[in-house]
Amino acid sequence: MGLYTSIHWLLRVREAGVSHACVVIETNWITSNHQSDLVSVIIPVYERLEMTIDALNSVWHQTYRPIEVLLVDDGSPSDLKGPIEDWKSQTIKGEGFSARYIRQENSGAPTARNYGVTQASGEFIQFLDNDDFIHSEKIEKQVAMLRRCEDKIAVYAESQIIYDNKGHLTLRKLRKPRTEHTLFNWLSGEAVHSHSLLWRRQDICSLGPWQENLTANQDGEYAMRFLMGGGRLLYCPNTIVYYRYQVGGPRSISKSASHTANQSRFSVIENVEQRLVSSNNLAPYTDELAKQYLRMAPKFASNSPKLAQACLDKARHLSPTLTISSTLPKHYAWVYRIFGMPRGDNLLQLAQRWKHRYLSRWLAGYTPIDGASTLYGSAAKET
Repeated sequence: MGLYTSIHWLLRVREAGVSHACVVIETNWITSNHQSDLVSVIIPVYERLEMTIDALNSVWHQTYRPIEVLLVDDGSPSDLKGPIEDWKSQTIKGEGFSARYIRQENSGAPTARNYGVTQASGEFIQFLDNDDFIHSEKIEKQVAMLRRCEDKIAVYAESQIIYDNKGHLTLRKLRKPRTEHTLFNWLSGEAVHSHSLLWRRQDICSLGPWQENLTANQDGEYAMRFLMGGGRLLYCPNTIVYYRYQVGGPRSISKSASHTANQSRFSVIENVEQRLVSSNNLAPYTDELAKQYLRMAPKFASNSPKLAQACLDKARHLSPTLTISSTLPKHYAWVYRIFGMPRGDNLLQLAQRWKHRYLSRWLAGYTPIDGASTLYGSAAKET
């Protein structure tokens, strides 16, 4: 855990007063001082040069200016600086756009995001993973909406999924977003992708750093911390971001089913539960917390059997009448009943990968596309 994160969370554990906590955060984290109108785009980078260029191009094509891009290389073995500098010299023309390459020792994406924030000067903060990209009008429309909103609000875009099967891309549109995303929605399994959000710097200043000891669900922890602190997430109409899912490719740590990643997922939900208890606000969320634990249990069964049992115990304590069968889709519950949790979850994961790899081009709702550039410059329309 890095310096910024450890100090921030030590204060939270000790339940320091808000004003006391803010003093320390502003001393060791960032201040609210900024360059007016500037949007800082923070891109953690680890390998994947071609995808990084897609992400950069989607930011360059934004209709909004001024923008600064901070690429934080998390210790990539390959030389990324040279190609990125080449991209800068060949692409960036005119004023109002800058890009800076920063390198750190391999410490994980949350540490890279935190480092990027400390180097940022913008009034607004945009996080963007290097395998994802954003529509060209996203930032302009979200800045305009934030200027009309009250304090402690972040705005989010519609997310669409790109299935990347060894360079063959297929687009899948998700259902239309809610007008507001609450803690209840998040606990029910309806996540908002981190790059769909645009933040005010003052809210990032108060919220503090990303939790660096997490290897999964860092974005969920960050958003739920904001919501539990009185923040709101509102949908900005006609804005789109694209989330890339690599079919059959190497899994990022955030998508990993390793024991370490499972521990992170469990600790995020457990921390939410503990904070709701300490604020005497648990009652409205007991069923959704129990369902979240029940959804995690089968996924943990293979690599983290003790965590899977802990999930079942937590769910039983929160809501004794709920079961896995009553929480999950019927076909999931049927598979788990026949094959058990570890084997059943492995079969379901295999079926999902098989569907995305071999069938997605022919399924309803999936559209083959020629490349990322055909999406981030097209007209954004509500689905």
